Amino acid sequence: MVINLKDIRLAGKSEQDFDFDFNPESEVCDIPGVKASLPIKVSCTVFLTGNRQAYVEGELYLTLTGECTSCQKPTTKEYCFSFEQEFSQDNEYGYIIKRDAIDLTNLVMDELALQMPL
Repeated sequence: MVINLKDIRLAGKSEQDFDFDFNPESEVCDIPGVKASLPIKVSCTVFLTGNRQAYVEGELYLTLTGECTSCQKPTTKEYCFSFEQEFSQDNEYGYIIKRDAIDLTNLVMDELALQMPL
């Protein structure tokens, strides 16, 4: 899920919408007996906030399937997680811009871990 910021600038835009299907390499749900249906849908807008910064806001659409703990019947629940994050070339501890591009993979994995229901 790499977005080239130079392409946005060359198109004369300061923001652009993106949609991705995300298939993580590892399981994103560690709830026993529950699995995430793949792919996870990612919809976001990238805002160019300067030559060395970008701001991303968006949503993750996730479906979890498992058994009801009360009746043991199969159940499915859909979730929508919102996120927003700044990317910068100067931020060594956060999400960074490398070669005028941003990679949303780590951001999406972090958001799934933080917002996953318990």
